[in-house]
Amino acid sequence: MASTVRVDGLKELRAALVDLGDRTGKRVLNRAVNSGARVIRDQARQNVPVDTGQLKASIVTAKRRARKGTAVYVVALSSKRKKYADNKKNRRLGRAGEAYKAEGAGYYGRFLEFGTSKMRPRKFMTPAFESRKRDALDAIKAALGDGVEQEVKRVRRN
Repeated sequence: MASTVRVDGLKELRAALVDLGDRTGKRVLNRAVNSGARVIRDQARQNVPVDTGQLKASIVTAKRRARKGTAVYVVALSSKRKKYADNKKNRRLGRAGEAYKAEGAGYYGRFLEFGTSKMRPRKFMTPAFESRKRDALDAIKAALGDGVEQEVKRVRRN
């Protein structure tokens, strides 16, 4: 189950972003949301049980596609991707050259987070979100304010 944080009541800031232009506003918004995601990522890295350190290193922030005017970043486990070989069978199945997930450093993170039939969950992502969501929101607000100010100064110079 995914949890989300929604920021409302920032109409003035949104108007300022619109005034800056689509590209500039999108850049400021993406940087701000990424700064909030990094707060949660860092906490998840602190929470994760460390054996070899590979799982800890595989916790990353990633940008996802979103509607116009929104920015979506997720904190996720990265895994190595392999591509299907370009052979007769894969061409027939229509998957030649397509990527698929393989066992990587972050592969077993889901088993720790959610547990298995033989293992209790050892949550590290959910507590990271729950404990730091307010800090992430504050980081987003601060980055938005700073980003708008910097972009306005840059536009005025040019």
